[in-house]
Amino acid sequence: MPDYLADATVQSYIKEYTVLGRKETSAMLERATRYFPLFEAHLSQAGLPEGLKYMPMVESNLREEVTSYAGAAGLWQFMPATARFYGLTVNDTLDERTDPELATQAAVQFLTYLNRQFCDWRLVLAAYNCGPDKVRRLLRQATAEEYHAIADQLPRQTQQ
Repeated sequence: MPDYLADATVQSYIKEYTVLGRKETSAMLERATRYFPLFEAHLSQAGLPEGLKYMPMVESNLREEVTSYAGAAGLWQFMPATARFYGLTVNDTLDERTDPELATQAAVQFLTYLNRQFCDWRLVLAAYNCGPDKVRRLLRQATAEEYHAIADQLPRQTQQ
């Protein structure tokens, strides 16, 4: 068994997706047939790795309408300020974070920016989750440029 599969956290996620939440996982995989072609097209056009299409599975279970306790919303779980920065409208009458096409375009722009800034996909994913300012601050404090130097200092959700 690969080392990462022996990790207790990984084991708990495997159980959650395959046993406890089997019905939700099945529904999410069905939604993937609708969303993955959209994600793949935008990621490919931007020259980003196709594997990034799995991010919304982790972020939102591929549910457009989901909003986190912190206020992030949509498939890609944008915070309001980040969404507005990338051209999405977020107000009392319209929230484009829940629009799959527009949110995917914004996510690709954000991921492209993060990749140019950090040049390390582990740092990119961490910055996407907890914010680039937090990652930059931790790197400065650690006087390092590598993910492993800050991994244990990232918020728990980001580490997971």
